Amino acid sequence: MKVSNNVPALRAMGASRFADRKLSMVTDRLSTGVRINSAKDDPPGIAISKRMLMQGDGMKVAGQNSQNGISMVQTAEAGLNEIHSILQRVRELSVEAANGTMQSDDRYKVQIEIDQLKLEIDSISEKTQYNNISLLGGHCGTKGRATVADAGGNQVENADANLIQVADTVLPGEYQVRVTSIATHPSYSTVSPTLGKTFPDLALEGTINISGVDVDISRLDTKEDVFKKIKDITGTLGMKVTEGTDRVIDSMTSEYSGSNHSISIQSGNAELLDALGFGAGSAASPGTDAQVELVSGFPVGSSTIQDGNRIIVVEANKQKMVLEVPYEETTVNLTVKDNSLVFQTGANKDINIYVAIEEVTAGSLGIDRLSVMTQKSASVAISQLDSAIGYCSDARGKLGAFQNRLETISTNIGNSKAALDVTLSKIYDTDMAFELAEMSKYKIISQGAVSVLSHAMQRPKQILQLIQ
Repeated sequence: MKVSNNVPALRAMGASRFADRKLSMVTDRLSTGVRINSAKDDPPGIAISKRMLMQGDGMKVAGQNSQNGISMVQTAEAGLNEIHSILQRVRELSVEAANGTMQSDDRYKVQIEIDQLKLEIDSISEKTQYNNISLLGGHCGTKGRATVADAGGNQVENADANLIQVADTVLPGEYQVRVTSIATHPSYSTVSPTLGKTFPDLALEGTINISGVDVDISRLDTKEDVFKKIKDITGTLGMKVTEGTDRVIDSMTSEYSGSNHSISIQSGNAELLDALGFGAGSAASPGTDAQVELVSGFPVGSSTIQDGNRIIVVEANKQKMVLEVPYEETTVNLTVKDNSLVFQTGANKDINIYVAIEEVTAGSLGIDRLSVMTQKSASVAISQLDSAIGYCSDARGKLGAFQNRLETISTNIGNSKAALDVTLSKIYDTDMAFELAEMSKYKIISQGAVSVLSHAMQRPKQILQLIQ
């Protein structure tokens, strides 16, 4: 029996402390439901579990990103659907206007509706937005800018140079187009009257046909009345007219350049034509198309189709660019950038997809100059609308493909997140049954240690009894 060191008591105290620490750890795990509450519980496990938690949280947000992307694409597709319906309606009107039973006044009314529908296409393009992001205005796909060199050699924008459409397959970069021959506008040169008739006059009553559209002139019409009638009609035909002094019309010029546009004047009343300025000696000048050279940037085999100052660049029978060139022999520089939307669809850096939404406006569809004021132009309009509808259908098809891809990504993220949660649970979560068993075990050990310690503390008293 020893007095200095009560070894049994010390051992009982150590066992009690150990049981208390274990009980404390078990209690933490049972109360939080987490197996690793501090680094000391499992040093390697806490590093692994925190990385998995970070990955899981990132995947959750990536799944939300994918759903937001789907909503954005659906918004764009809804706008395209309405534009598609408008194009179908415009085509119906064009087919109607191409019929020989239509009079010029009938086609005029059809043209009014078509002009309003073209304006609505541009309105839909502008107003189709998601979170204040314009989707159909060309801001979410391949976009270009056209410039020309000024006198000082600086690249500046030109009112007549415009990159209207760029296909999403065109690579970003610099392109050059040289204008070798400028486009010209159709015009009609007038002459001074020689027959001595002025408005109003009984002899000047009749009908004049301007590019297939009839204008009725009454015997009571003044010179100003006649000019207003002609100006109203030619305005719908895309022509500019100026009033003359000795004749009604001083000049008549088409707003549209190119060989596809012309001006014709016909009437069975020679005196009427003479008073208007379209008598003997007056003549029509046809429009011509610009001629260009593809200088640099374009793939081998690229070609062009000209329509006035509008140039269509074609590669392998696919339309790649639509641009307008200035009315001067110069070099047009084109800068193409990729403004595709980037969707973050993963938990880590650079796990994303690019979604390009093409510009869909009356200009990019090629129908901003659409006219059905004559039977011939109505027939041409049908062909233009077929191309526009095809362009719109292709754009909708691409959006459908993007939406399907995003839905697949969202599903895959959900499956991966579920698998990650299972793995994390094995490392991070508390096994309740095991910990309850551990609690029972360490409670018994703790209580036993306290009881043994109580008995061990009585041994020094027994030594005192021996001394007495």
